[in-house]
Amino acid sequence: MATPDPEPQDLPPGGLRRYLVHVLRGALDRRLDRVERLLSGPRQAGGEAATPSPRDEPRDQLPAHESPGVGEPAAALKALLDRAMDQTQEQSEEAWFQAVLGSLVPDEALILSALSDGARHPMLHVAAGSWLGAPQQLVAENISSIGRTAGIQWLEMTPAYVGRLRRWGFIELGAEDAAQAANYEILETDDAVIRAVQLARQYRGERAVILRHTIRLSAAGQRFWAACHRGR
Repeated sequence: MATPDPEPQDLPPGGLRRYLVHVLRGALDRRLDRVERLLSGPRQAGGEAATPSPRDEPRDQLPAHESPGVGEPAAALKALLDRAMDQTQEQSEEAWFQAVLGSLVPDEALILSALSDGARHPMLHVAAGSWLGAPQQLVAENISSIGRTAGIQWLEMTPAYVGRLRRWGFIELGAEDAAQAANYEILETDDAVIRAVQLARQYRGERAVILRHTIRLSAAGQRFWAACHRGR
């Protein structure tokens, strides 16, 4: 049986520190005993540890298969470096394509499908700058009609989708296509363009400039599309 802790008022002068250490050490010992009992489980009559029921498991303890392993990031990096030593360009591309497919959302897949014919589509940036100099900062970018052409469901996310596909290297930016002047004029009435122009003028006190570009599937995007349809 554990010795009861002395009362603070019964301590000799200068013994408060020793009293606090004694109490904390006792609390720690009791905590360790509880953890040990939880890990070992209740004992059966024969002395073997009984299989704990789900109700006996600590709520903050992960199942064994979900517990994060020590050193796993280092092992994963080593495996990647080992693969990099022997992989071919085709294997490198396939690894990248697989990683992208894991992040691709359905609307982005529809945009890639709409671009797979190689055609160029109008795209706008809205930039802000001083009234005398050239525009210096983009207020909005990647505004395109490709989302509507592709039939995506979340049209307001078109700039974000196009931006992600550009960062992945699957969409390339091109110069203005004068033959699509009418399409640019229609696109300039888009709500995103109007909001960006108003933002530049009203809140920044600067002039807004609409920059016309085109987008189309890049060479990497074409290889990705071909790889996804190989053998079909």
